[in-house]
Amino acid sequence: MVLSFRGGISFLLISLFLWSCNRPPQADYYNAEGIVSIHVSEAEGNEYWENYRNPPVFSLRSLDVSDNEPGELELQFYVQNAGSYALWILGASETGQNNPLQLRLLDENDEFISTHRVELNGESIPNWVNRDQFTDDPVVLNFAKEGFYKLQLESGGVGGLHVSKIHMSKNGDLIPNGTGYPETKDWRIDPVIDKRLEQSAIPPAWVFGSIVNQNQNIEMADALLIDQNDSGQNAFSPHFKLGRLSTESGPDFVYYSDYQPFEDLNVESRRSRGLNLYPAQNLLDSRYKDFPLPWYKPEITAGFDYMKEAVNILSNPDLATYESAWLVIPPEWYEPGNLNNIRPSDELILRTLQLSAFQNVMFTPAADDGFSDELLEELKNLIQLRQQLFPYIYSYTNRARTVGTKLITGYRDFPGQFLFGEYFLVAPVFEEGADNREVYLPEGVWYNFQTEEMFEGGQSFTVDVSMNSLPLFVKGGGIIPQRPDAKPILLGNNSKLLIDVYSGGSGSFRLYEDDGESLEYQSGEFSTIAYRYFEGEGYSTFNIGAMVNGFSDRRKQTDYEIRFKMVDEPTQITVNGNILDRTNESQGWNYDREKRTLFIYWNQMDSNRSEFRIEF
Repeated sequence: MVLSFRGGISFLLISLFLWSCNRPPQADYYNAEGIVSIHVSEAEGNEYWENYRNPPVFSLRSLDVSDNEPGELELQFYVQNAGSYALWILGASETGQNNPLQLRLLDENDEFISTHRVELNGESIPNWVNRDQFTDDPVVLNFAKEGFYKLQLESGGVGGLHVSKIHMSKNGDLIPNGTGYPETKDWRIDPVIDKRLEQSAIPPAWVFGSIVNQNQNIEMADALLIDQNDSGQNAFSPHFKLGRLSTESGPDFVYYSDYQPFEDLNVESRRSRGLNLYPAQNLLDSRYKDFPLPWYKPEITAGFDYMKEAVNILSNPDLATYESAWLVIPPEWYEPGNLNNIRPSDELILRTLQLSAFQNVMFTPAADDGFSDELLEELKNLIQLRQQLFPYIYSYTNRARTVGTKLITGYRDFPGQFLFGEYFLVAPVFEEGADNREVYLPEGVWYNFQTEEMFEGGQSFTVDVSMNSLPLFVKGGGIIPQRPDAKPILLGNNSKLLIDVYSGGSGSFRLYEDDGESLEYQSGEFSTIAYRYFEGEGYSTFNIGAMVNGFSDRRKQTDYEIRFKMVDEPTQITVNGNILDRTNESQGWNYDREKRTLFIYWNQMDSNRSEFRIEF
């Protein structure tokens, strides 16, 4: 026993010794798992740079000094793993034009290693840049050995340059988006995992329906936004949520129009699943995720250009605003009673409505004298589509919370369009009077959502558009769960689900559900069901997984209507090895030859699982 005890002590001492030998010296920042991440906005300013606290992202801002001054700012860090690191800078220029920022890399003895120059864009929102103007290649820093290094930023005396963050990645393995990864002040962290642990709160379920303006008394909507001059008497139903555009308290939610620091925000909203919308604050600070619906209004206020900039802000991975999973971009005219006698054209209102249906939150634009009958009918159709897609949309709240998968994502090389979830591609129309627009469809099979015309991806197409059509595409292999009836979110449920499955690929989808109102999901009170579709040679399979977890008062079973789009007529269908009859009854299948659509009708206990095998 004594020997065993002494042996254990010896092992512990040896372990501590080895750990201390591997421990790097004290430093401001380290490389951790191949990443060096520095919040420049939190660095101490000097005579050339000042801390700038302006949303949506804080920064250090250069001061206007003599042209003979380098405008230098120095950042020190320690590199344990030598090698080549690609460098990105999150910054912008408030001058209204692009401006260069000089970079100098030094070792711990102040010996010069390399110099680089990047160009900060003249935009209001910081964005990631890494193109070296000297070489026209990405900026690469070479660290020959382990040790301390210094990176000097030089403004050249030009004021108004903003730097929010620096990201270095060994071999360029991890490209940053949004606001990048947490600071690497501790060499033992894993920035990717720490980023995932910064979980965002989930907004209440009704938010993912529609919020209409006080002059649009639409009974099927989910919420009404009013101003201080409205009594709110139009909130005519118990399911209806009433919000006020103000800086004071509201009946159900408040759309705050003024900036407030985190310290002043409503503490109760952190303890409950209520909803208040605040102007976007410092997205570098993970505390914003306690208030998951920040809003941001583009500086551009000119019709179609505003719409285009809204899409850029939401879907451009290089912009800091990409960080927010549920960023709200209100329509250009969203404030009740505040149109300043402006009457947007019907075309502009219609295009704005089409875009709003595929944003994180559907806000309708204001119209002080109401909508025309045509616009009102289109608005109702879009609200219906949004409410039917609720199971699909709401499932991304859990993805955003647990793995950081946003509902809206975009492409660096193809701006002006975006993915809405994994399976929808949206290409809004930004040009007045346009009868077509160019769309890039990624690799795979794609279908026009309205016409079901098929496209082979990996290329660009010019597609026709009309006033009442939004270029909307669905990916082959896509699984789209929907509610068959369009109702306000709080009046509907998922006891009956319509699932559209698009042929041309394999896919999966995990349906997420919770009570939609409480914070119990944080304690595991939620459920998921996995759906999987696979296409083989002469057959395909579709799986409904057993429910995982659960929550109070959740239903026990689900009625399914599964529609397989653009498939041949089956010769036989089995479920769990048993032949499924051809019938329109609750447990059977049928086929529409004209539409090439297979219908499977199925009811099952959610604790069970089913596998359908479709033979052709």
